[in-house]
Amino acid sequence: MHVRNICGDSLRRIRSSNRLFEQVDADTRFVRALPGQVPGSLLFNFREGHLLVPRPCVQRHAIPVVPMGVFDDFDAVIVNPGSGPARRAVLEALRAARRRCQRAAPVAITMRSDWDEQDLAAVKGEPSWWLFAKEQEAMSIATTLPICGRQVTTVEAALDRLKALIGPTRLLVTAGARGAYLFNGKLVQLATRAVQAASVMSRN
Repeated sequence: MHVRNICGDSLRRIRSSNRLFEQVDADTRFVRALPGQVPGSLLFNFREGHLLVPRPCVQRHAIPVVPMGVFDDFDAVIVNPGSGPARRAVLEALRAARRRCQRAAPVAITMRSDWDEQDLAAVKGEPSWWLFAKEQEAMSIATTLPICGRQVTTVEAALDRLKALIGPTRLLVTAGARGAYLFNGKLVQLATRAVQAASVMSRN
């Protein structure tokens, strides 16, 4: 295993770097020292794969890069866009990559309870995209949206409110022992056994 073109100044400031290289039996003879600020993370690329070493208290502020050719290179895309400003940047970059590709590869995106109207707008109108959330998360998002109408007291009402903002983008909300709610043109509740069976089939 060889390590090349790594910022030597950054490596000296990471206490565990020497121990890391020893554990993976890395050849550091070709490491070059480069001046500059310590980056938010270090990405090591090897023939066998890659290793990301995040810097505490900094990595959470870094915005992950979405490859522009992601839809050309992969048949399906699974995304956890995280939280804060980075989430919207990831969603917008994902949509920009989608516009540059003629293929409509399926996309699975996990949601959080702090999603807002702008986040939903970033995933609106994509029939091949799926949003996944827990029941509590869907309820929390729906109750904070600035939409006039009936009060959100049930998961069905929450899904109606979310669906009004995302259009043909598909939505699936898990509800524990009660199974899951699937909004794919119309609202359907799936029993727990059906959800488990679908999971087993997808793994086989």
